[in-house]
Amino acid sequence: MINHESYLPTLECFIHTLPDFINVKDGQGRWIEANAVALDVFHLPRDVDYRGKRDSELAAFTPFFAESLQFCEVTDEQVWKDGQVVRGREEIPQPDGGVRVFDTIKVPLFHEDGSRKLLIVIGRDITEHDRAHHELEESKQRYRSLFYNSPNAVFSLDLNRNFSSLNSKMVALCGYEADELIGKPFSTIVSEECQSDAVKLHRVALEDPSQSIELSIRRKDAKIVDINLYEMPIVVNSETIGVYGVAKDISDQKRSEQIIHHMAFYDTLTGLANRALLTKTIEDAIEDLRHHDRSLALLFLDLDNFKSLNDTKGHSVGDQFLKQVAERLRTCVSSTKDLICRLGGDEFVVLLPTVTNCTEVRNVACKILNSFEKPWYLEDEKLVFTASVGIAMTSDSHQSAERLIRNADIAMYEAKRKGKNTYQYFDQKLNERIHRRFEIEKSLRRALECEEFKLLFQPQIDTVTKAITGAEALIRWEHPELGLVSPGEFIDVAEDSGLIVPIGKWVIREVCAYIKKWIDAGVPLVRVSLNVSPRQFQDENFVDYFTQVLSETRVSGKWIGVEITECGIIQDVQYAQKTIMELRKMGIAIDIDDFGTGYSSFSYLMDFPVDKIKIDQAFVKDMHIEKAGAIVKSVISLAHNLNMLSIAEGVETEKQSTLLASYGCDEQQGYFFHGPVDEVEFIGLLTSGL
Repeated sequence: MINHESYLPTLECFIHTLPDFINVKDGQGRWIEANAVALDVFHLPRDVDYRGKRDSELAAFTPFFAESLQFCEVTDEQVWKDGQVVRGREEIPQPDGGVRVFDTIKVPLFHEDGSRKLLIVIGRDITEHDRAHHELEESKQRYRSLFYNSPNAVFSLDLNRNFSSLNSKMVALCGYEADELIGKPFSTIVSEECQSDAVKLHRVALEDPSQSIELSIRRKDAKIVDINLYEMPIVVNSETIGVYGVAKDISDQKRSEQIIHHMAFYDTLTGLANRALLTKTIEDAIEDLRHHDRSLALLFLDLDNFKSLNDTKGHSVGDQFLKQVAERLRTCVSSTKDLICRLGGDEFVVLLPTVTNCTEVRNVACKILNSFEKPWYLEDEKLVFTASVGIAMTSDSHQSAERLIRNADIAMYEAKRKGKNTYQYFDQKLNERIHRRFEIEKSLRRALECEEFKLLFQPQIDTVTKAITGAEALIRWEHPELGLVSPGEFIDVAEDSGLIVPIGKWVIREVCAYIKKWIDAGVPLVRVSLNVSPRQFQDENFVDYFTQVLSETRVSGKWIGVEITECGIIQDVQYAQKTIMELRKMGIAIDIDDFGTGYSSFSYLMDFPVDKIKIDQAFVKDMHIEKAGAIVKSVISLAHNLNMLSIAEGVETEKQSTLLASYGCDEQQGYFFHGPVDEVEFIGLLTSGL
């Protein structure tokens, strides 16, 4: 029987001061001493008498740990056999399903004769340490997996911005091998224009991990690649030791963005800026006026008679011409700040955002017009085209882009009205005139419905007998707000807007209604002439409508004359010839109005059955001038030689009337005899004479 008492004083003092579990076993594996930690490991009750018992015997007190205690006996025996200190790792299952891990040291002690003396077992609970170590290893593996298997290029830099690591994607992105960049500065691969941005990102990323930028890098093969770069600090033990970088190749995205941007802001045909870019650039230039004492100018360009090119040559040739126009316009500006834009169709705009005086603008306008003086070659054919330019300028920082474009557009149409192939500045007077024109057009649309039009009649007089031989029906407009609107003011508006056709139909019906009324009243009749505009004359329903009204009112065409200008005939000679023949079949007389102011082609006088040639009042007014008098004589002589009558309009003085009589003019019309009168007064003239 071993005397255990001799060991106790020393062992107890030793083992109870350790934080680790410890127990001492004799050579036969019986427990001699154990601290409280050791008892807790196997959930042994504190009051159990463990001394003198083997592990397998203690298992009866803690059934759950029986297997673990029996395993201890096995490992103890192996230590005795090895005869040396053994350090190992032991895992002890727990009732809650977990496992406690211990770092154990087993020290065998032998007697001098080699027999077993004591086995000291010391174990430290390393469960948390082991878990932390495992998590650390897992974290490292996750990091390595993320770093090296990331679909993006990943790298790390030290605080000096030198490469410390990079993955295969980064190698592929920049074209360098990893060992070529490790220790080299990041600036090695950054394009020159992006160096400062890259440095700024690095500086900011050390403090704010949410920063990213787009920059371009230069590969080893010198190819430029656009990337999105995201940098975040590397923090170890609360200390920043560098940054991680994540780079994504966005070259394809940038190219797509450029394509989309070009489609959004540039004209696909000419490559010039479009309306969207023009508007944005104007807005920026207007904003810039707040800070600089200068102006900006807008030149609105429209090609004269471009529609005829499309109609005769086709749209492909028209497109080719527009491309050539764009090239010539590029030669007309010198500053890189100037912008050339195609609004659409044949409309172009040149923006001069920084001008100091009108001379600069005028010089550009003249360059544009002069550039059109050179011939254009389309499909090996030499063609000539002109353009009209409207100019709007402003130094007002409160101006809007749309208003500026509209003003230049208004000025351009004024340039066309003045004969085309010129430029016109926008000013307040022009704006007021256009505004009035707009109001007139708007009011014209309701004037027919509201019965605001009326007809006056101006007598036409036989030069010899002074008898009334006819009358011209003249339309007048009593506007409820504007008052009496001159025909010279609203007829052009009606012509341009197409309203001349319904207005002309109203005149036809009114004239026929008056004639029917006079017939029924027994008033002595004369032929009444009415003016037909070129647009109305070219209307395909013109003759049919005339026929319908004559039929409905039961009026003979012999009491009606139609005054047509030369322009109305020349537009489509075949159509005009057919239309005039149909009118003549109805008995309607044909008068050529304003003769000498248009084409004055004698050929159509021979081809068309014309009754009268009306001498324009401009020639009558200047008859005292030798050349004008000669023209009047020639027209009268021409009419007589072609078996036509001649009539002069705008006769205002006795001298003019006498001179016309001496020239042999058949009829006269003007204020010298009588001005336009209403129906009642005209009937009085017909019944009692002048």
